Amino acid sequence: TPEPVPTTIPAIESSSKTFNINNIKAGDKIGTFQVKNIGPFEPKYSELSEKNFKITFSGKILVTGDYTITDGTEIGIGTKYVTFVPNEVSASLLPIEEHTGQFGYSKSFVFNNYDQAVELLISKGKSGQATVVIDDYTLVSYPSEVNNTAELIQVN
Repeated sequence: TPEPVPTTIPAIESSSKTFNINNIKAGDKIGTFQVKNIGPFEPKYSELSEKNFKITFSGKILVTGDYTITDGTEIGIGTKYVTFVPNEVSASLLPIEEHTGQFGYSKSFVFNNYDQAVELLISKGKSGQATVVIDDYTLVSYPSEVNNTAELIQVN
């Protein structure tokens, strides 16, 4: 009797937070995160590469760092966002593509749920330090100004 062929390939388990864009796929484990989806940031520019990717990682994680709430009036363009710059310890917990260091990569990110982020952080002021729980950390690389993102779940 022939052995059944597996219908799924097990995800790569890894304690490392560093990965190679050419060897990663949905379902892989990177540190405490699981790759939710992966593709080029801008498909019109080029195929998936270390200079053109967007990867969303699922998995809640507690991070500490500095945040700034920008409501658009500060710079006059009307863009609203909440930026978060994790401290060194928290940044070391986030995934990184092994080639992106050469492109001046930053582990800072913008909360993709602006209204909820403001609601949760404003009692601490428009800027300051906070310890927060995030999910759906999205790492991007593209030869332009782009932001990594994450969903703010709670403020501790």
